Amino acid sequence: MITKTFEVTLYSFFQVAVFIFLYEAIVEYYVVNYGPMNKLFGFEMQIDAGIYLLYILAGINSLAQILIKNSVSKIAVTISTALVWIYFWANIASVAPNRFALISVLGFLSLSIGILLFSSGTKSSECDLSRKTSVNPAL
Repeated sequence: MITKTFEVTLYSFFQVAVFIFLYEAIVEYYVVNYGPMNKLFGFEMQIDAGIYLLYILAGINSLAQILIKNSVSKIAVTISTALVWIYFWANIASVAPNRFALISVLGFLSLSIGILLFSSGTKSSECDLSRKTSVNPAL
C-alpha cells in the first residue's frame, strides 16, 4: 500500500512538473524573442489556482492510471480530467486565445503522460499467434 501511495504521489508531481517546465520554457522563449506578454487582469491569480487544480487532477489521473486495469477506463479518466482543465481555462479563450491554446494543450499533454507510461501493451509473445513451433522428433 505504501509503495502504491508513493507511486501515485511521484507520478502526480511528475505530471505537474512537466506542465510547469514546458509552460515556463515556452513563455521564456516568447519573451526573449518577441517581447513581454500582455498583462491580463487576474491571470497570475488564476494560474496559481490552476496549479492547485492541476495537482488535484493529476492525483485523480495517477490513481486511475496505477490502480485501474481497464485501458478504456484509463483513457476516459484522462480525457475527463483534461476536459475539466480546459473548462477551467475557458474564460481567457476570448481575450487571449493563443495563451488558452498553450495552457490547454500543455495540460492535456501532462495529463496524458500516464497513458504512455502505464499503458498495458501486448507482449511480443502474445502478438505472434500464427507461428507455431513444433518439435521434430526425428532430429
